[in-house]
Amino acid sequence: MIQVIDNVVSLKYQDGIESTFYSKDFLWKYNPNLTGDKINRQFGLAHQIIENYNSTSNFADYMIPLVYEISEKSGIDFHKIYNGRSFLQMPMGGQKTYDIFHTDVVFPHIVFLYYVNDSDGDTIILDKLYNEGDPFFLDKDYDFSNDIVEKVSPKKGRVVVFNGFQYHAAGIPQKDPRCVLNFNVT
Repeated sequence: MIQVIDNVVSLKYQDGIESTFYSKDFLWKYNPNLTGDKINRQFGLAHQIIENYNSTSNFADYMIPLVYEISEKSGIDFHKIYNGRSFLQMPMGGQKTYDIFHTDVVFPHIVFLYYVNDSDGDTIILDKLYNEGDPFFLDKDYDFSNDIVEKVSPKKGRVVVFNGFQYHAAGIPQKDPRCVLNFNVT
């Protein structure tokens, strides 16, 4: 179950989200390791909106309607938002094109990944699922080429919805900043 939905919200709301993220009032925090793995250490900026079911940002009230719109358009019901985070990755000239494959959390959840802007740095989703006892991150040398079920290019207003147990990785942008909102819903 992977859904890619373009223009999941109105153009006005898309523009509002983007301008909010690029405003001086939106506080980004430097994160030396966006995915949390101990090997790749892909750095960028992050802003926690919801953590462990609790709002942690004054922007939560503005972002939560997005989750309801995604739920309605995808037909995926949810009960609670476990995590809501935004990530901003800067272009990284180099050989590495993807961060490490991972799952966001290790209990049943759905990922609503919303693209704030047009960029490069596709999201790659594998058909390989996390099972209890599996590693949170796949080995950095894992050959994923035969396991890809979806590659999603960042496009403003697009969302990809998928089973949170599916290993996935963010592409590292080479040309333009890549900004996403990642919600884990239960």
